[in-house]
Amino acid sequence: MKLSICFFAHNNQHYILKTLSELFKIDSNLKKEIKIYLLNDHTINPNIVNEIQRNCLVNEVEFENYNFQAENNYMSKASFMANLNSEFIMKIDEDIYLNAFGWENYLKDLSQVDWDINGLYAPLISNGIPSVELFLDCFFDENTKNYIRENFEKIKISNLWGAHYDHLVYDRNNYQNFFDLAKQINHVYKGIHPIRVSAELQKLMVDYVLCYDNWKKTFFSDNLKSMNAPYFCDSAFIVPTFEYKKIIENINNNIYFCDGFDEVALNQHLNKFNKSFLFNLNSPCIHPSYNTVGYSNPIIKNDFFKNIR
Repeated sequence: MKLSICFFAHNNQHYILKTLSELFKIDSNLKKEIKIYLLNDHTINPNIVNEIQRNCLVNEVEFENYNFQAENNYMSKASFMANLNSEFIMKIDEDIYLNAFGWENYLKDLSQVDWDINGLYAPLISNGIPSVELFLDCFFDENTKNYIRENFEKIKISNLWGAHYDHLVYDRNNYQNFFDLAKQINHVYKGIHPIRVSAELQKLMVDYVLCYDNWKKTFFSDNLKSMNAPYFCDSAFIVPTFEYKKIIENINNNIYFCDGFDEVALNQHLNKFNKSFLFNLNSPCIHPSYNTVGYSNPIIKNDFFKNIR
């Protein structure tokens, strides 16, 4: 296994230092199998780049920094990632946090993934779609979990990005029904869930994980779980490099949809070949907030990264 871990850096590069400090704690044999790529753009912070480079050197992890100044810098980064010479690639946004326990299990269990069935392999992201439901089931106490799902029921999702979400109804006793309804959306943007539009509930989840440590160390023997959902909307995942290269090629050939990002095309590819989303329950991962909640987004993120220990 040789894995390229590609951090997509933008204007919150300082968050990367925190999750990398955890990555450096993993077993030395796993470190030998990875290389860190920092994919920057016009917001590059040379001080952070230098600090990451020094830390990688001290911890004997390969590292390279690349700066993309092109107007469409996200897809430039994606194309670069697709052409890396490694068996697997991991895309991870700068505002994603994995502790050492999560990194260790996530990387160690990569060898167990059946790629004939699964299209991607992801950590268990706290508010990801669809992984938020698994995260709640695994780590939240019954009262808090029920309270959150009761509030999911109350959220009326507005029509966004040209897609119509009027028919979506969340049932606290059957969350799978929500994903079944989302599958019927006549639009490429199926990555929707009540958590994505509620700053209050995103903040509540952050407060919970800051107060309780069970998500940091709970171990599940039956840890690899796939979910039946129409769309993957998470900010960290691993795929075989050759598969991701196909996705980028199909974007360039106008076969897959592209809005400046790779997310829709990734889902079109997975759905075309009927591939599952595979999550590692022993790799709990925190994405504090979505930008869909506006001004609350940086407040929630800063609160998490300031206080996580």
